[in-house]
Amino acid sequence: MLYKAIKLIGVVILSLVLVTGCSDLGDDPASPGGGENQAPAEPSNPSPSDEAEDISIEVELSWSCTDPDGDPLTYDVHYGTDKNEPTIVENLSTANYSLNGELVIDENYYWKIIAHDDQGNSTEGDWWEFTTSEDGGGGSGVSWAEEIQPIFSNSCIVCHGSLGGLTLSSYISALSGGQSGDIIIPGDSENSILYKRISGNTAGERMPQGGTPLAQDKIDLIKDWIDEGALDN
Repeated sequence: MLYKAIKLIGVVILSLVLVTGCSDLGDDPASPGGGENQAPAEPSNPSPSDEAEDISIEVELSWSCTDPDGDPLTYDVHYGTDKNEPTIVENLSTANYSLNGELVIDENYYWKIIAHDDQGNSTEGDWWEFTTSEDGGGGSGVSWAEEIQPIFSNSCIVCHGSLGGLTLSSYISALSGGQSGDIIIPGDSENSILYKRISGNTAGERMPQGGTPLAQDKIDLIKDWIDEGALDN
């Protein structure tokens, strides 16, 4: 009789331990499905592109970054002429930052991004650099707002609007790319998927899909805009 009572108590204790352990796994908000929350991806796709030259002193920095768990992200921007003593701007909620009024002409600047999720994880990006000039010919020739976005609005967002995948309805979404990755490489149109598809310089159907190809002057504008750093200007 005593043996049966001890055995029963042991079974009850083991059951409580198992139930408690499973409950702890399921209730951990930082571990969906019982897995460990991951850090953000490394910041990429800088604009101005790395080692860009002839950039306007009114430049706006932008970049791409995602989180494998879908966590909201904030960013710290480090920038300046000396990597060891940068100016630091913290807790930005968007992947862009305007340096208008903070730069001088004919100077080399370094910048990097640190991405943070809301679970305490962070990922530090590489240092990028660019050089400013008086007229900023490499960064202000073609305007995103006045020339590029109207092309996308009139010819592209019927298929690439806001229904998922690649979205060209805003600057941030265009620079973020789609499910297959980045389509714009600032400073390098020849290797940018967007330019290849609208110009017919790649395998696959020419964009806009099923529509009239863009006029050559519009294709040239997009090419120039990408080569100038694909800025939000």
